[in-house]
Amino acid sequence: MAQVASAEWFLQYVEPTAIVVLLIRLAWQGLLRRYKYFSAYLVVSLCQVVIPLAFALRFDSDTYAWFYFLTEPVIWLAYSLVVLELFDHVFKDFPGIRSAGRLAVKVAVPVAMVAAALTALPSIFHLAGASSLLRLYLVVERSVMIIILLVLAAVQALLLRYGLRLPKNTVYYSLGYGVFFGVLAAQEFFVSELGMQFTIIANTITIALAVACLLFWTFTLTREGEAVEVTAGPRVSEEQRQRMRAQLMGVNNFMTRVKAEIKENKNAPPR
Repeated sequence: MAQVASAEWFLQYVEPTAIVVLLIRLAWQGLLRRYKYFSAYLVVSLCQVVIPLAFALRFDSDTYAWFYFLTEPVIWLAYSLVVLELFDHVFKDFPGIRSAGRLAVKVAVPVAMVAAALTALPSIFHLAGASSLLRLYLVVERSVMIIILLVLAAVQALLLRYGLRLPKNTVYYSLGYGVFFGVLAAQEFFVSELGMQFTIIANTITIALAVACLLFWTFTLTREGEAVEVTAGPRVSEEQRQRMRAQLMGVNNFMTRVKAEIKENKNAPPR
């Protein structure tokens, strides 16, 4: 366990370094504006990691607990904005699907937070002090993570199933973020289910995989990658790809019609 703790301590300094390197790389390649919400998430995440290290906040202290409680909702918001940005990149040629996905995220995340809080209240009344706040917080956080994870899974499924042809950066960014967020979500579920005694080993594995994703983006996201298009998923013939694209376009057109009808009914004068 001492070796794991040493590895966690070392990786706590490697992770912010990897984030800074990635931000510099994105700026150098002129991609900060292209991935503005992702870049903003990296900055917020960097602050959340660096501030406790700079002020020597112990993870088991009340000060760090309050810092975590206040900053983590900002991270949740950043997660949601990154997913919305992901829809813009992956489904740029399918505005109906893009709009439906963005609406689903905007509605599902707040609803999940409220529903989780309401379902947690009965058990919270039996707890005292900080335990009740922590229980409520963890329940809400888990619900947010589940919703975003499901949305990301749907994006990856459509991306790979229909073999979308997209800029190389978009494919690497999308697949990398799916793995990145999946690792973070797995950590949350692992620790909450098995107990805080597994925090050190879970953090070590999570940070190591997160650093791997950060390095992956550092080496793959380039200015040239915006111009070169690749096909996501398994290789298929051009005929199959066109047929699958037509199927996805049919779904897109259906969602576009539904959106138009809803807007028309909303703007129609009352009878």
